[in-house]
Amino acid sequence: MADLDLAFLERLEKAKGDPQAQAALAAEFALATRPPAEHASLRAALDAAAVLHWFDATLLARMLDLPETDAAQPFETLKTFRFVERYRRGAGNLHNIHEATRLGWRKHLAHDRLAQFRELSARAAACFDGDPATTSRIEWIYHRLCADPERGASELEALDRDWSSSARPEDRYTLAAVLRELLATGLVAGRARVWARLATAWTRVSRGEAARMLDEAQDILRQARTVADLRAEGDACCLLGDVLQSQGKLAEAETTFNEYLAISQRLAAQRPDNAGWQRDLAVAWSRIGDLRDAQGKPDQAREAFEQSLVITRRLTELDPTSTGWQRELAVTHSRLGDMAQAQGNLAGAQTAYAEYQRIMRRLVALDPDNGDWQRELAVALGVLGDLFQTRGRLDEAQTAFTEALAISRRLVERDPDNAGWQQDLAAAYSRLGGLSEAQGRLDEARTAFAEALAITRRLVELDPNNPGWQQDVAGAQSRLGDILLAQSRLEEARTAFESALAIHRRLAESAPDNVRWLRGVSSAESRLGDVYEAQGRMPEAQERFAESLTISRRLAELEPDNAGWQQNLAVAHNRLGGVLESQGRLGEAEAAFRAALAIFERLAARHPDNTSWQRELAIAHSRLGDILQAQKRLDEALELFRARLQISRQLVALSPANPDWLRGLAMANYRIGGVLEDRGRLAEAAAAFREALDAFERLAELNPDNPTWQQDLAGAHNRLGGVLQAQGDLAAAQAAFEKRVEINRDLLKREPGNPDRVRNLSMACHRLGAVLEARGDFDAAHAAFAEDLALSRRLVELAPDNPDWQRDLAVAHERLGGVFEALGQPAGAEAAYREAVVLFERLTGRDAGNTAWQQDLARAQGRLGVLLEARGDLAGARAALEKRVEISRRLLEREPDSPDRLRNLSVACHRLGAVLEARGELDAARRAFAEDLALSRRLVELAPDSTAWPRELALTCVKLARLELRAGQPDRALPLYEEASRAYAALERVTDLGEWAREKETVESELAVCRTLVQEVKRATAKPDRNGRRPHFPDTPSAAP
Repeated sequence: MADLDLAFLERLEKAKGDPQAQAALAAEFALATRPPAEHASLRAALDAAAVLHWFDATLLARMLDLPETDAAQPFETLKTFRFVERYRRGAGNLHNIHEATRLGWRKHLAHDRLAQFRELSARAAACFDGDPATTSRIEWIYHRLCADPERGASELEALDRDWSSSARPEDRYTLAAVLRELLATGLVAGRARVWARLATAWTRVSRGEAARMLDEAQDILRQARTVADLRAEGDACCLLGDVLQSQGKLAEAETTFNEYLAISQRLAAQRPDNAGWQRDLAVAWSRIGDLRDAQGKPDQAREAFEQSLVITRRLTELDPTSTGWQRELAVTHSRLGDMAQAQGNLAGAQTAYAEYQRIMRRLVALDPDNGDWQRELAVALGVLGDLFQTRGRLDEAQTAFTEALAISRRLVERDPDNAGWQQDLAAAYSRLGGLSEAQGRLDEARTAFAEALAITRRLVELDPNNPGWQQDVAGAQSRLGDILLAQSRLEEARTAFESALAIHRRLAESAPDNVRWLRGVSSAESRLGDVYEAQGRMPEAQERFAESLTISRRLAELEPDNAGWQQNLAVAHNRLGGVLESQGRLGEAEAAFRAALAIFERLAARHPDNTSWQRELAIAHSRLGDILQAQKRLDEALELFRARLQISRQLVALSPANPDWLRGLAMANYRIGGVLEDRGRLAEAAAAFREALDAFERLAELNPDNPTWQQDLAGAHNRLGGVLQAQGDLAAAQAAFEKRVEINRDLLKREPGNPDRVRNLSMACHRLGAVLEARGDFDAAHAAFAEDLALSRRLVELAPDNPDWQRDLAVAHERLGGVFEALGQPAGAEAAYREAVVLFERLTGRDAGNTAWQQDLARAQGRLGVLLEARGDLAGARAALEKRVEISRRLLEREPDSPDRLRNLSVACHRLGAVLEARGELDAARRAFAEDLALSRRLVELAPDSTAWPRELALTCVKLARLELRAGQPDRALPLYEEASRAYAALERVTDLGEWAREKETVESELAVCRTLVQEVKRATAKPDRNGRRPHFPDTPSAAP
């Protein structure tokens, strides 16, 4: 006993800092508490249980070579120990030793009693030998490697070759996990260690981690060269080649792949009848093809791929009855299709996928009950449907997706516990949901995505630690969130995206180098940014988009030739550019949009027949054009919009009923019409808006229940109405605005609680009220503005802190005040203007740096001031107008070269000067008009060809000249009249003065009088010469203006 205690104490000392060894010692101590008569049997049972990942009485019996009845007692006793727990992934009465305890016990067993450890491992392998279940195959190979590493290496080689093309990713992840556990024990060496490392490394490659694996791949190849296993060396060369290619080191990758090809050729020549080695040769040619394509050598790439396909076909021809090789051939076509699609070669991808589907249909016809083949056919239909959808062939996509869904449903009904088939069913629902979304059938899309989400959630409940299923849940939540966002259900969308982001972050944190999970984080960040942007929370949206861009840039830098990641990077640039544009940061937005456009131009040039990239290129032209239009660079903007229109017309010609492309055509015309409207080319603008309206009407006919398309249609009526109003065709403009109101009323009836619908109707009523006011129909205008005001109040009640809705309410009060004025109700007008002022002051108090709100406040103060002046309240008018001047001065200080800011201050000074003059404050009035004059001169200098600003300059000169005359200063008035005269003369040379001609006549008349007054003053004040004579002045009649 003393020796036992001493040994125990020595182990305890050695176990310091080793949790597994400490846990094993705790188990040893627990064992010692049992009656001595049980020690031997319990130790043997504990040895067996520690070798296994899970156990029950049956497994213990086989491990201990006992009848099951004899194993029942030690099994029941083991269950009483605290370090034994119910196995969470198993059914029935399965248990397992706690991980730390199991690993520590195994380690001690292998170190002190290696022969017994290997014997137990051999028995464990025998327990699972012949069991085709995935988990059993993994356990079998794990224990085989522990029992007989050399034999296990050969069996792992065969298993890895088989699973590389047939196993589900999560099965390979599980295999890799147990192999990593085995590698960490140090129990395997030589070939076994090489093949275990290769299997785990290939799993990392399948997860997109190749670019991070250079040191590991080089070390595996070095080790493989020491174990005299030529195939392991070739496999390691293939691994290293993939890693080098992912890092862009194409020359080094070429050397390594050529070595892999040489080894594969040598092995295939040694044993031409070895199908596995022939398959390796096909893979080697495929890798060479990948490399040649990355090097920009398409002909050599095609030759290599053809070599790979020839070998696979030959294998199939050698044994036409082998359905396994037929399936391998189908999968080969599938992979070729994947590569073609990734390169943007949609026609080539379609050919490959069609062959994939054809072979699988033939196999399914041979054995309709083969569930795996049924599943493979469903996958073939899914990828082919994806391609049809990408190419705009939505009817064919619908057919493919519907059949895939039907197959997946039958499989799940046959075996509801088959998680793989459940996953396929979720994917089928997701595909149909995506198609419904593209067709504008949002309710159907939401239902399909909800089904997919429900299935993936059930799978996660079965295995919460399965990362693939966790990712599926995140994907389903994101797709459902897309629909909620499209339906303006923003809070629900935000919740969905936040849940998805949380999952993606957990996955990425658990494996920071897993680029697929990192890409999931980027996508989720971007989607959440979309919600914040829709909610007007621009700083938060910018933060999300910036994070998405950072990740996308990182991924693109890892694999510059990855077209998918390049596309993601372009989209991230576009998202960030959009929120920068919303914040008025146009220069930064332009840089972002130009970066996106450059990427899409490169992608589209690679494969001009790739309709997906052509669509993205069209949108990229449009986004950049929006910025240039906002910067008044209209010619550049128009060129970009026309480029989008050309692409959109080509796409619609391919598929006239494709909703996405039809909407793109409408939006291209929409943008062109906007630029032409800004340029004053109203007839051309109207034609563009009519073409946009036609496309939107066709969309609405495809699905009248799609609220987004109805809203687009309302917007097109609005833009056309605006142009017609500018052309002076107020009756036609009114009809267009009334149509907009009608559509928005209908949308609000469908969703009475949707704030976006409320606001859209509010803006529609506002626009209709403006044209009714312009037509002189003030009663109807009052009704429209009153409805606008009621809707705006409703919005503010829903969200009192929403600044945009607060502004809408203020503007509604202001416009209603204008109608009250026109109806001769000054009291109502004053009350409305004062309400507007209070609201604008509240907004500017919230954000003094918001120039738009400051300008709103200045305008409202101006209208109030003019009204008070008309009502005879000159003191109130002066106070309001002085505030307008003060605000306008501050805005000009921020943008000293802005013509709009100059003119706003000029007008403000002019109005203030008029009130001051009316109050008899002539000096103050002169100062106001003098400031107005200085500003008007600057405006004329900025735009000498303008006709409006020279006239305003002339009017200000006259106002100031009259004040100088009233002050008895005709000599100061004269140059002002002369400047006014010159201004009108300059105007007359470039335009017909029209009504301004009378103003010019008045100025000339007053100028003549002023000259007379100056002569009289000179005569009266002239000093006599030395002879007492005064200078002679011509006689002119005295007069005053």
